[in-house]
Amino acid sequence: MSPAGEFSAGILRAASVQVLRAANRPRAGRESARLWTFPAVSAAMRKTVSLMTIYYLLLPFAAALPGIAFTPGHWYAALQKPAGTPPGIVFPVAWTLLYLLMGIAVARVARTSHPLRQAALRLFYLQLLLNAAWTVFFFGLQQPVFALVDLLMLDAAVLLTLLVFRRIDRVAGALLLPYLLWIAFATYLNAGIVWLN
Repeated sequence: MSPAGEFSAGILRAASVQVLRAANRPRAGRESARLWTFPAVSAAMRKTVSLMTIYYLLLPFAAALPGIAFTPGHWYAALQKPAGTPPGIVFPVAWTLLYLLMGIAVARVARTSHPLRQAALRLFYLQLLLNAAWTVFFFGLQQPVFALVDLLMLDAAVLLTLLVFRRIDRVAGALLLPYLLWIAFATYLNAGIVWLN
């Protein structure tokens, strides 16, 4: 055999030995790493998803924060109110339930990978901002007309949000329906106050 042939044969033998060694190497280390790595990643992902869910469940309650600074007070009590205005105790109970339903709805949408997810979340934030602004206009500035304009924009924003949510998750869309009906009722009440005062 020529020197070149011997050299080639030597390379092949060395390569064969390395392949055999790799094939017979204990797999415990790799299996152990796999067993530890994937559960750790999975646990981290579960924790992230849980925190995200909690965030979205609580997010709607942020719209109630202006109510801490701006309360109805004597000004509201002195206003002439339209027929069907419920007792004051009804409002915090109704809004608590509605915020909870809104939180469940947005959490369901947020966990999806639907192409409309980002658009839906932007709409949700927009309507939430309009929701919070109403308290500032009505109770803070004591301007029912500005508050009514805000409510009309809120009606449109919530309707659009509901329709987009429904395309992503039917349950999420349905969960926003009580909210839409309630703010439609609130629009009637606000318009009645503008008319009567």
